[in-house]
Amino acid sequence: ALPGITVERDGRAAGLGALQPGDLVFAVVVPGAERVLGITAYSKVLYGQLVYAGADTLYLSDYRGHLHVLSLTARSRVYRWDLAGDAALLSPGLMVRVTLAPGTREAGRIDVAESARREIQVGSYDRGQGVLRTAAGESYPVAANAAFTKNGLPVPPRDLVPGETVTLTVLTGPSGPVAVRGSARPKPGVAEPALHVEAIVPLSDRYVVSGRTTADRLYAWVGEPAFNRLELGSDGSFYWVVPFGAGTRGQLVAVNGPTGGVAGREVHFPAGPEAALTDLAGSWARADIERLLARGLVRGYPDGTFRPDRPVTRAEFTVLLARLLGLPGAKPPALPFADAAAIPPWAAPRIALAHQRGIINGYADGTFRPAARISRAEAATILARAAAALGLELPAPAAAQTAPYTDWPLIPAWSRDAVVRACAAGLMRGRPADRFAPAADLTRAETAAVLNRLLQKLE
Repeated sequence: ALPGITVERDGRAAGLGALQPGDLVFAVVVPGAERVLGITAYSKVLYGQLVYAGADTLYLSDYRGHLHVLSLTARSRVYRWDLAGDAALLSPGLMVRVTLAPGTREAGRIDVAESARREIQVGSYDRGQGVLRTAAGESYPVAANAAFTKNGLPVPPRDLVPGETVTLTVLTGPSGPVAVRGSARPKPGVAEPALHVEAIVPLSDRYVVSGRTTADRLYAWVGEPAFNRLELGSDGSFYWVVPFGAGTRGQLVAVNGPTGGVAGREVHFPAGPEAALTDLAGSWARADIERLLARGLVRGYPDGTFRPDRPVTRAEFTVLLARLLGLPGAKPPALPFADAAAIPPWAAPRIALAHQRGIINGYADGTFRPAARISRAEAATILARAAAALGLELPAPAAAQTAPYTDWPLIPAWSRDAVVRACAAGLMRGRPADRFAPAADLTRAETAAVLNRLLQKLE
């Protein structure tokens, strides 16, 4: 660079030190010499295909498939073959590069690229050089921001395998065509790897997602594809830690390297605490309820209430506990109960999961009775089984030990061991006058307290 050169970044005068990695830079150079006279840089740049071009609006689909709505103003400039033009040059289907004014959706400079679509068969991918070679012997450099998919799932180009068919979008560059987008299909007969999310457990400041896959590569991200590989156990098990606030939708993509088979699974995370509910003031369980609201485990009603004293049904309590155990697979086990048809669709998969893991049983007549209110004795029994399924060891009762409640004789024999264990662990507590009240309905407030205490034990 010559002394005193001008540097402009995002329309403002700047120094060389203001330039950042990733900036789009235009340089004015001395002909025949490697000397720079001036630099114009842009920090915000989009690459993609025009979907719509109007008098004052552009719809742009970027290389990741996301739609951007941009505004055209009198300050917008259009270039093709580096020659200035106007918005009449823009039409749907064109590949473009658009700079944006900082903090706005206003298109600044729009460069139109010459593009073409080509269908190729993969020969190999040179990861070191970033070059895709075809079975016919052609070579395509792959742009750093290129986006590839396989069966519609984002994958890095290194996961393309020989023999796969890819529809490439290429741009004409100074050294020839450059691949910027690719849509691949696995070879005929290639099976998808298995990919199962078994649990999404909210802890104090993060979610822990666990599951299994038969693939040998697993990528996970929230928001934009990042292709961060998760470590896989020898049995294909994985754990993915997602901080609260990272986003509401995550993506898992499993790839079988030798065959090219691919599978995906979306993972949804609650956005955060619900708006303040109107009936929590003065509730003894307010802190427990608010923690579970923040973790997305319980919800309020559309009218802005939580109704902490409302009884909980057997279906509701089972579903809440089953959320800690994990999500049911694509084909949850069948429900063995005589009244299975009465179990709501939103509850059936998790009730089936809980039964499969030994958390719940039906009544002697073979029914589950999903709409029946759950008693405190029943809740203690189910809670103790759930704790065991989660690997939490509750204190074993000593010989002839009784719970510290005056109504001990009223506690059914089949639930006494669970009541003692749940109380000794601090998961359940009594009611006024030193009573356990085994036949009383469990309330929403008590359910929130029990779940929150269980989560705290797990943490």
